[in-house]
Amino acid sequence: MNSLSILALAFVGLTVIGVPLFASVGLTTALALYLIDIPYTLMAQTGYSSLRPFPLLTIPLFVLAGRLMEVGGMANRMIAIATNLVGAYRGSMGLVTVFACMLFAALSGSGPATTAAIGSVTVPAMRREGYDVPFAAAITASGGALGSLIPPSNLMIIYGLVSETSIPRLFLAGIIPGVLVTFLLMVTAYIVARRRNYGGTGPAFSWRPFLCAAWDGKWSMGAPVLILGGIYGGVFTPTEAASVAVFYSLFVGLFIYRELTLANIIAALRFTALLTGILILLTPTLAFGQLTAFYDVPSAVQQGISSITENPILVLLLIGVFYIFIGTFMESL
Repeated sequence: MNSLSILALAFVGLTVIGVPLFASVGLTTALALYLIDIPYTLMAQTGYSSLRPFPLLTIPLFVLAGRLMEVGGMANRMIAIATNLVGAYRGSMGLVTVFACMLFAALSGSGPATTAAIGSVTVPAMRREGYDVPFAAAITASGGALGSLIPPSNLMIIYGLVSETSIPRLFLAGIIPGVLVTFLLMVTAYIVARRRNYGGTGPAFSWRPFLCAAWDGKWSMGAPVLILGGIYGGVFTPTEAASVAVFYSLFVGLFIYRELTLANIIAALRFTALLTGILILLTPTLAFGQLTAFYDVPSAVQQGISSITENPILVLLLIGVFYIFIGTFMESL
């Protein structure tokens, strides 16, 4: 058995038995360095260089901003706007959940943060109104995934850093797919609601209550305009935009809505630290990537896929299946 096979078996074995992914990658990388007699300082050097890029600050800052907006009352006002807009339609709470997730995703850039912020309000409401718990959980989790697609997406930031791609251009590329996925999720929620006879629980649309909700939530709706408008207008970089988002959420929560407390701020900082701890995965992953290049793994993978098919659509489908498999072992940002 060659070294590459040993490494593959070691990685798969560690992952299957429940070893955290960063530890699986790190231990496999350490084993590979031992087998090919490369100093372990490679991992330290790679780890230092992987955490140096200034744009990495964007991720914890956007997550923190999203959490502060949740506990500071901005998320509730977004839900109120969505409820007044689509609350009278069949399956309205499902529609409200998806629409509110889209709005909040444009603030936090994080799937888990979006799910936690919107789901903490809409899931209990759906349960009270007779929605099945699996449906409530599924629609909230699906809507939360918009946080990974709609800018400012943390995953796009990571991809931009790794591939040296323009992050603002990636943000622009995510707008249309994000809106399209939102629409499809709302259509799906509506169809399921009709089949299961989930009625509309909100009042019929009326301009007066909608405008009142919009006026009350104007500071909430101003956040994505400020953040994305500033990035695309060239006023500030994504990292600076994340800093602005944190200060904006603090200002609105403390002085406008006055719902933000010291305990909430501490809890938001703790949540941010726990969620963004996945960045520790960057260090062993980049070292692992250098080893795959040493073993010429990319060429082997390319030849393996080419032996199956050369159809570009099927290749993309295979890559998607691979991402789904790997994603079952990883937390998202």
